[in-house]
Amino acid sequence: MATVSGDWIKKLPLDSQIEIYENIVRKDYTQVELAKIQSELKDEFSKHTEQGRRTDLEDGTSAKNFAEVKRVSDMVGGIFGESGRTVEKRVSVYKQAKENPDDYGDLLERMEESVHSAHRELKRRKDIAEREEKLKDAPELKNLILGDCLEKIEEIPDDSIHLLLTDPPYGTNTVTGARFETEKLREDWTYDGDDESVYPLLNRLFEKMKPKLVKDAHIYIFTSWKAWHRLYPIVDEFFEVKNWLVYLHYMATAGDLYRYRTAASSIMFASNGGKRPIGSHKWNFIDERGTYRKDGMAHHPAQKSISICKKLIENSTVEGETVLDPFCGSGSTLVAAEELGRNWIGIEKERRWYDVAKSRILEARN
Repeated sequence: MATVSGDWIKKLPLDSQIEIYENIVRKDYTQVELAKIQSELKDEFSKHTEQGRRTDLEDGTSAKNFAEVKRVSDMVGGIFGESGRTVEKRVSVYKQAKENPDDYGDLLERMEESVHSAHRELKRRKDIAEREEKLKDAPELKNLILGDCLEKIEEIPDDSIHLLLTDPPYGTNTVTGARFETEKLREDWTYDGDDESVYPLLNRLFEKMKPKLVKDAHIYIFTSWKAWHRLYPIVDEFFEVKNWLVYLHYMATAGDLYRYRTAASSIMFASNGGKRPIGSHKWNFIDERGTYRKDGMAHHPAQKSISICKKLIENSTVEGETVLDPFCGSGSTLVAAEELGRNWIGIEKERRWYDVAKSRILEARN
């Protein structure tokens, strides 16, 4: 319920005061009705403010006194017993929805539930629209590189990457079973759990990678609970670690009487700074049950599903922005980016996984 309070109205001419009270006090308003009234009040107050800057107002209020009143939104908010910031948000959503109903019209219904939620969604959509506009004439950038990421990262232009999405060899062996001849492959795709050399490698890589990322780039790193405490300080030295994501997949490891079976995995979410908004999925829990049985671990022992890669890419980029995976393996990140219309760069050291990734990308294009 909107309530009328404050002394703001008294600074207006008497006829304006009467009209305001007649129209505001008469009933409870929906958020849309309230937005319309507050929008009109802001316009009216702005006219009086401009008039006050030039000469005294009709009721004798001096320009000096009027200048002491806070900004127009605070004046309107004072009438309704709420902050000027809330007024700004409500009116902004209302005006954008009326001016661009195809893009923002549905936010009026959302505003009835929460003004702040509707305004956050408005900001997110406008940010996406601005980013898409900047990319209209941007050249296509799709490159699968064979080689060591520490060397090849130098070939990538500065300020060109909008999302880093990767699954590095973070120091633990998570593969079980004989399908991929685990022991034979271990030396090629991961590091032994007691081998600390992976962390200096990642430290050097992130240092070289930082200038390659745009200032608000997002970063997702697949990891393990065993590696989290060692990975965190390395990532946080160069970027801002924002959250821990958990995705449930039910590709469980073998359990026994003394251990819980593992049916979920971890992702470290970080940012290179700035304020790039995340997309529609707001929770740090992602249910991926079923997708891993469909396309997980079909080509590579540490393969991630295209589905989880797509969710992360959609949440942090728009079409035409560029995704980087410096440990691309069999190419799930690149396939997901290709199918979503993003630019992508992948680096893979091993020829066999490079060939698999290349084949999967060509298949995705056909």
